[in-house]
Amino acid sequence: MKNPIPKPMPCLTVVACCLALAGCGYAGSNPDAAPTQEPRALGSSGQQHPDSAPLEAFSVESETGGDLYGYRRPDGTQVIEPKYLMALDFLDSGIGAVADSSGWSYINRDGDVLVLEPYIVDNAPEAFSEGYARYWSNDAIGFFDKFGRVKIEASQYLARPFKQGYAAFCTGCSIVRDGEYTRWSGGQWGFIDKSGAIALPADYDRVTDFVDGVAIVRKDRLESALSLSDMEIDNSEPTEKSP
Repeated sequence: MKNPIPKPMPCLTVVACCLALAGCGYAGSNPDAAPTQEPRALGSSGQQHPDSAPLEAFSVESETGGDLYGYRRPDGTQVIEPKYLMALDFLDSGIGAVADSSGWSYINRDGDVLVLEPYIVDNAPEAFSEGYARYWSNDAIGFFDKFGRVKIEASQYLARPFKQGYAAFCTGCSIVRDGEYTRWSGGQWGFIDKSGAIALPADYDRVTDFVDGVAIVRKDRLESALSLSDMEIDNSEPTEKSP
């Protein structure tokens, strides 16, 4: 993009309650669970981690009086030393969200950073939607899975979460700040599928997410209904379908 897009910044001083609450946008037990044939926990090599016991976050008081967070097994054995300003319990897939002075990231059981700058909603990483979550890179949005693997590289566009197999994406959008909240403005909208292929070109002024198999698209002040069957196109050679 020509103009840098400001990214939502985490408010680390107000998210301590997120450690125990699922409502802050972190899905520790999301129904979109990864297939059982996938490795449950990945080590630094990307292979199945030999220790698959769940990790829980814990805190200790630092020398300066604040809390630092680390991880331990349910029996109390420390696995990752307390060094983070905030930490959320690990997902069953073997990654956990942590925050330091530079913001939020996802780490594996070895403490290696897998994903930098996950998309923040309500001061914590957003929930996974259909197995994917968003991240920022170079003022654009990409997607990663519950194992911390990038599935769609951040390109030149912004994108909303996946709904019913498709994510709305925007080219030329800007972010407008309204107090502590932000919204996207302008640009042209379309849809991508889970491979990152363009399923509907960004030729629309506005699109809604799919709900019950239908999305609403608007172009030149005219709105039309778009069904999932309209999206069944050859993604290797994207062509526009009439709503």
